[in-house]
Amino acid sequence: MPAREMLINTVAGRECRISIVENGVLEELYIERASSASHVGNIYKGHVTNIEPSIQAAFVDFGLPKNGFLHISDLHPSYFSKGAKTRESVGAKQPRHQRPSIQSCLKRGQEVVVQITKEGIGTKGPTLTTYLSIPGRLLVMMPGMSRLGVSKKIEDEEARAKARHLLAQLKLPQDIGFIIRTAGIDRTKKDLQRDLNYLVRLWQAVQQRIKTSRAPAEIYQESDLVIRTIRDVYNTDVSRIVCDSEAVAFKVREFLNMAMPRTRNTIAGAVPGLRAGGRDREDLQQARLAAVRRLARRRPGRGDGCDRRQLRALSRAQRRGDDGPEDRRGGRQGDSKAAAAARPWRGGRD
Repeated sequence: MPAREMLINTVAGRECRISIVENGVLEELYIERASSASHVGNIYKGHVTNIEPSIQAAFVDFGLPKNGFLHISDLHPSYFSKGAKTRESVGAKQPRHQRPSIQSCLKRGQEVVVQITKEGIGTKGPTLTTYLSIPGRLLVMMPGMSRLGVSKKIEDEEARAKARHLLAQLKLPQDIGFIIRTAGIDRTKKDLQRDLNYLVRLWQAVQQRIKTSRAPAEIYQESDLVIRTIRDVYNTDVSRIVCDSEAVAFKVREFLNMAMPRTRNTIAGAVPGLRAGGRDREDLQQARLAAVRRLARRRPGRGDGCDRRQLRALSRAQRRGDDGPEDRRGGRQGDSKAAAAARPWRGGRD
């Protein structure tokens, strides 16, 4: 078995699990259920359905069941009337009292490009913004903004000054702002430039979709667990990526071709052995069992949400696999209450 591998196991419409295995030992585990998938970060092309001057907000139909809420403070200056200030710096938005009224900026039926910042609650729709931001591994790109910034999580002034100096040396496109993430601290100029180039290519693809799509339409989907993990965790130490779905393998190849064109790692998808119990299938199964053993080493009552009885149930479910026969109640055996209670753990090193 290669030294370091990424094993991706998906159950269509239900769950995705990703294991980082080094020399046969589970190092990291990431789990995401389809029911908990979020729309936050997604970018849509929509049109204004209603304007409420009393609260200085507009409601936007962007394709989801509930219309989104767009406040004047989240309206980019590019939507202001002609002659108004149209450029802002990263971290320095125009204050509310200096902005024009929303009824002078937007009209009913007007198309707008929005991004979800908060999921809807109850009868309320999602909160929207026209200040777009797209994260990379080391940088966050903010189209339509100027200047550069450093993540607020980086508090050391010396580190912040060093990060700004390094950002200023990069080949930056016009009218796009960038913020360096905590993961970008102490990284080389080459690493930052590579991430910047990926974000610029991604923005060009997004712009093309904005031009060709008819509202309402989804323009950009904030990465699912597979892409997020590859974006934030993957590096050249990973010698092989194993997927049990050809569709997922295609998505991984497509992302790597855009983000890391020179990557030559092997990506195995829908290999016959995955279905027939071959080595790749065994690797995935061993990763699941290792996750159960790691959970068993954690003391119950410390936030992991499962006791020994639940862990035993999860272990039995994982040995059977999620594609086992249905039980008498009509559900999958792998979906027992005990197994479901144990799954939310997101993994990471002990």
